[in-house]
Amino acid sequence: MATTAISEDYAQAVTLAEAKLNAVGTEVPFEEGVHTGDPEQGMDWIVYVEPYQVTDWPAEDPPFQPYRVTAVASWPSARGTRRVTLRTIRLGQPL
Repeated sequence: MATTAISEDYAQAVTLAEAKLNAVGTEVPFEEGVHTGDPEQGMDWIVYVEPYQVTDWPAEDPPFQPYRVTAVASWPSARGTRRVTLRTIRLGQPL
């Protein structure tokens, strides 16, 4: 039963982290920095937006600024804080 409960918690955390990644640009500002809000479904969340350096871009300068967006959902458990981290790359405004 404990394994099932932990699996459900992780599934809920993945769903929350995915929702926060998808919310960047609408509910979560698409601007460099750290963004957080009220806990949802008993889980804390935080979104980091930071410039991403492209090392093998085919042209000298990329036409858009890429950003690494990281969403973390965390919750307390008997063994300490558990967390799920999801990352993606998003393109900002044209340069």
